[in-house]
Amino acid sequence: MTVNWKLMIQLRERQRTEASEQVAQERKVVAESEAQVQTLQGQLRQERDAKAALWRQATAAIQEGTGSVEQLKYVTSYSRILDAKAAKSAAAVQEAQGEMQKKMVVLEQRRQVLRQAMGDLEKAKEMQLRQLKGQQKRMENRVEDVVDEWTSQKWLSQVQH
Repeated sequence: MTVNWKLMIQLRERQRTEASEQVAQERKVVAESEAQVQTLQGQLRQERDAKAALWRQATAAIQEGTGSVEQLKYVTSYSRILDAKAAKSAAAVQEAQGEMQKKMVVLEQRRQVLRQAMGDLEKAKEMQLRQLKGQQKRMENRVEDVVDEWTSQKWLSQVQH
């Protein structure tokens, strides 16, 4: 059975191209996921910063003697609300990071498929080259055989005359 290496190479190039396109698509998906994680982390930072600012203001008011028990109750109540929002945001960040990790695993799998496709393509090209070299060697041997036969025939014809 002979292999049509030209067709095999075309097939391997198509597989490599498809794998490359899948890697590019997965890179986009991972980049979007990273952007979402960064956005959520920014939101969490803002919520934590808001709570810290609230307590800085309350502490400053108490130190200045302008703070009241009512203000302290309000700050405590609002601080709990900010804690709850921050907890939700932290959970959202963790969930988004988990999803991003899953997407990165898929990207690495796609990259592995691409590496395999590139290796298969190179192997097919090497096999085609081997086949061509083998054909060339057989043709050279045939030419040598023909030349040897011709030389022998010429020598025999000269010896007989």
